[in-house]
Amino acid sequence: MHMKRRTSGLFFSLCVVMALGAACKPQISLQVDRDHIKQGEEVTLTWTSKHARTVTLNGEPVAKSGSKTVKPRQTTVYEAVARRGKKEARARAQVEVEIPPPAPTLTFTAERNVILRGESTTLRWSATHADVVEITGLGRVPPNGSRRVSPSQSTTYTATARGPGGSETKSIRITVNEPPPPPPPPPPTTRTRTADDIAREFAENVRVIYFAFDSAELDQEAQSRLRAAVEWLNRPENRTVRFRIEGHCDERGTEEYNLALGDRRAHAARDFLISLGISPDRIETISYGEARPAVQGHDERAWALNRRDEFVYRGGGDTEVPLDGGS
Repeated sequence: MHMKRRTSGLFFSLCVVMALGAACKPQISLQVDRDHIKQGEEVTLTWTSKHARTVTLNGEPVAKSGSKTVKPRQTTVYEAVARRGKKEARARAQVEVEIPPPAPTLTFTAERNVILRGESTTLRWSATHADVVEITGLGRVPPNGSRRVSPSQSTTYTATARGPGGSETKSIRITVNEPPPPPPPPPPTTRTRTADDIAREFAENVRVIYFAFDSAELDQEAQSRLRAAVEWLNRPENRTVRFRIEGHCDERGTEEYNLALGDRRAHAARDFLISLGISPDRIETISYGEARPAVQGHDERAWALNRRDEFVYRGGGDTEVPLDGGS
């Protein structure tokens, strides 16, 4: 009797253990809201699990139950795996992705976009993934080609390529201009100058030069200005221009000393101009010493502006000059 009870108890315990083990095996389900989509569309995956310690979706850990929106670019199989210890359960769902045909591409160019009436230009085009190519005014054309056109007025040509993947359109505007009128009679080749005009041109081109303290030497800036003056003085219409060089000083030094220094400054410019080809007969010189300051003042700025040679137009110069002679 005791042996019978023990056997019954052992059998009952074994059944409980087996029942619990079977109940603990993980379970999982996986659904998709759509199993067929077009490329670029979204689909939602939903999964639920029981008795699982971990769940993965295509190898990535996820919550034990949940949903996820994905956008597959191609047909894809999604697999959810529920694990509990060494036990696991799997569920799969496939989403078929319809890949649309490629969209047509189109290039459309013109040899020249602007022509004169009576002229022509060449249109060129090239299309891919297209069954039909049409151009306004030309009708249906091959996918690749060119055509010579000669519109009588400004025209917009529109090319359209169509295929299973859609269409693409490009436009080109050909502007047609009227031929230019015949050229007018040639303009005058000379212009007239008055004495005031020549004096103004002289002042613009033969400019004042400056000197260092107690010096009659021409620095680089002074030489550069004198060379520019020679360029104007040597123009054919200016080769008879006569002028005076006036030497000036600042207020420092005696009157006698400054008159001599102003004379040396005027002659320094005169000699430099003569060395560059200006006739001595065209040049007068005079020294005013400190008597005619350009700027009133008793500081370095005023003194620097008063140490100078000024150039004064005295006469001469052609009154009829070529229009390309400048000023």
